Amino acid sequence: MATDTNRFEVLLLDVSDQRLASRAPPAPVPLLSVLAQRDENDATPAVMDVRWSGSGTLLLRARLHDQPYQAYQLDVATHRLTQLTFAPHGVLAFDAATDRRRLVYLSPVPNPPMPPGGQSIVVGTNSFWTVHFGQHRFGNQQRRYQFFVTAAGARRGAMPLGESFAEVNLGVPAASISPDGRWALVPRFEAHRQLLWSRHYPYVADVMATYGASLTMDPLSYFSRPSSYVARRVVAYRLSDRQEFMVVDAPDDAKQDTQARVLGLWQDGGRSVVIAGTFLAQRPAVAVQDAASHVIEFWPDTGMWRDVATLQTRAKAAYAVTPTVGEPAGFVVVDGDRPRRFMRVAAQGWREIDVGQATATPTARRSGSGGAVRTADTSGKAGGAISGGREQGRSAQGASSGASSGASSGALSGASSGAASGALWELRVQQALNEPPDIVAVRTGAGERGEAVGDGDAEGNDAEGTDAARAPGGFGDGEQPGQRDARAGAKVAGRAKVAGRAKVAGRAKVAERAEVAERAEVKAMAKAIDDRAIVRLTALNPQYSAARWGTMREYAWSDDQGRPWKGGLMVPSGFDPKGKYALVIQAYGFSPTRFYRDGSNLYDGFTSGFPGRAFLAENILVLALPLGPASGGSRDERAQRIAFAQGVRGAVDALVAEGLVDRDRVGIMGWSATGESVLNLVTFTDTPIRAASMLDGDANTLFSLTITYAATDAIQMKKEQANQGGPFGATRERWLANDPSLHTECVRAALRIETYGQEVHNNWDVYALLRRQYKPAEMIVFPDGAHALSRPSQRMISLQGNVDWFRFWLKGEKRAAVVVPTETVDSLRQQYERWDQMLTLKRAVDAKPGCAASGATG
Repeated sequence: MATDTNRFEVLLLDVSDQRLASRAPPAPVPLLSVLAQRDENDATPAVMDVRWSGSGTLLLRARLHDQPYQAYQLDVATHRLTQLTFAPHGVLAFDAATDRRRLVYLSPVPNPPMPPGGQSIVVGTNSFWTVHFGQHRFGNQQRRYQFFVTAAGARRGAMPLGESFAEVNLGVPAASISPDGRWALVPRFEAHRQLLWSRHYPYVADVMATYGASLTMDPLSYFSRPSSYVARRVVAYRLSDRQEFMVVDAPDDAKQDTQARVLGLWQDGGRSVVIAGTFLAQRPAVAVQDAASHVIEFWPDTGMWRDVATLQTRAKAAYAVTPTVGEPAGFVVVDGDRPRRFMRVAAQGWREIDVGQATATPTARRSGSGGAVRTADTSGKAGGAISGGREQGRSAQGASSGASSGASSGALSGASSGAASGALWELRVQQALNEPPDIVAVRTGAGERGEAVGDGDAEGNDAEGTDAARAPGGFGDGEQPGQRDARAGAKVAGRAKVAGRAKVAGRAKVAERAEVAERAEVKAMAKAIDDRAIVRLTALNPQYSAARWGTMREYAWSDDQGRPWKGGLMVPSGFDPKGKYALVIQAYGFSPTRFYRDGSNLYDGFTSGFPGRAFLAENILVLALPLGPASGGSRDERAQRIAFAQGVRGAVDALVAEGLVDRDRVGIMGWSATGESVLNLVTFTDTPIRAASMLDGDANTLFSLTITYAATDAIQMKKEQANQGGPFGATRERWLANDPSLHTECVRAALRIETYGQEVHNNWDVYALLRRQYKPAEMIVFPDGAHALSRPSQRMISLQGNVDWFRFWLKGEKRAAVVVPTETVDSLRQQYERWDQMLTLKRAVDAKPGCAASGATG
């Protein structure tokens, strides 16, 4: 905090069988430490995508000295770091040949709205932020990317592969280079073929209906651009001359959640490649066409391919397995949620085997939220750690990057086969609601090996956005700075917030919907390892103490429609169940299997202004609100808004009825998509909310509709669904009834609005209208902030500011000590002078009769 710097480390763990069997492994060995002072976005840690390349070298992406990401190799023995790329605008994803002499990488391409020498801009379908802020600010431009091939360490001479392309599918795609460095697979996005493909492949039509509204809602591309979903096909490039070759003339089954999945599993050093999740080309004169997704093997030198298997749903992930002695090569495809194992049976053939009979184990797998990660290292050497990167399909043991705070941020791999003892050590992230994450090794019997879970982890890297409009709460609108997917994807800091928000909401949705399965899996794992040895390999949060930080437990209630809700209730140390406490509801989901520090705990990689356990020090209870009911939810935007309000009221009623909460001292916080839900709640309901905070929130307002024009193709549809039609023609009156900015006279809660970035964002209209009416409202702008704050000073201003806000409004208390960066005695005094004035204004507001408006929540 003193230097306003985040520190990221790569740690090496000794996972040899001898060390683990002794139950006294040595402390992790720091291999690399990176300091980040301009760390604006929690979604873009300074070290990412760490993976093994051979037994003594790590590959990774890093932002050294706060410069753009580049690819590096790290020698484990000497700790020597060597820069492999010198991309002027940074590296968003990369893959390297086995000898690390050639790399393929993805880089952003500048795309200012006005060409060099121009004096005017034809707006067209450029976004508001692009036109007004994108000329000289890279982060506000409509993003374009380009694949390149380069020799390792070459400062010049990187050559493009194909044409640049617009950012689509709310993420950054990956490339795959053959081990011998001769070939590369890359995705080609083809929006112009998407409507035709949707007629041939029902899956494409279904995904378009859910995410890719642009081509159906706006076939002329007059007010939108296809972005939330664009179908793609995999193509091959011969790297010696950069010539493109067709693989199959059909799309693959990737969408937002699998945008960054491994494109191919190379065989025989690069002679062929297994591609999971591609459709097959339509065949002329065939009455019944094959509309299923497939696994194929492709030989790039001849252009031949062979069908390996038909998928039941779609490929969420694919990874190679490390065979035991005498076993042939193999791989696993996660077909929906089902792992399917294949082994080589002939030079050009594969046989699917029963996963339960498999003896080999997957390499370098990431599991979600504490799931098993199983690897075999027959050498018994040390290797393994915490990884903050996207898996590339060829890692062998495991490496890691994570912030020094100790929050686990990624892939785990690395293990010892334990050949002498017949045991296998599994690496896991061990955590619980009241247990911060750490890395542990679990010893299993030789006959107890199994497959790793699929790639649908709690953060949503391969499962994000699988519900309507990118989550209950929907596509985030608003900003354009700040970009990256914390573990799956490689975005540069400063990307369009609108896509970032949509990604956040989608991840949260997936995590919420996977909650039941995840909980059952964790319980099954716990039961299975009762009699096994567990060795803790890290102590990332030694400062944690439940006695000091309080505890959290699951809490269930029902709304007035009878729908069940499952959230989490956080209480302070020394909690008195007979006392009536103040309550703050933190509305952005809840996972019962992951540590809850501040919130949300649905996944790693995104922060918010939710103080979480810091409220407990002020004797304020915290309720983590799920994104929707456990059953009986809806995909309709307006129905989700109504359900949110009913869920909040049901929670308040339940806690008040139990005697735990004072009805007159309830606050609520929303971030991103749930900021919009909070705005509608305090505008259109009489739920007893005394104070509220919206953290870089979305909005279903006319102002928001105009400034988010063309930002992503789902925004207009989302807002029109929320307000029962557009603000024109036959649906004008319905819009007027549902737009909260047109009913600000009904807002009675004291409202804190945080907005991140230099641009004009949502809720400026709401703030101005509330102030005009002498209502208590405060706006805090973070000009250099991104949608997920990361810089220590920014986080402290947001977190402590919200503690102060709710402590003042719910308990009438004021902070005396100066603790916030740049704060002075005078500035702290001025804060409470402003709030005291607002308190007087609020008394006048409370004396007036409430509104009868029902709008978007009734």
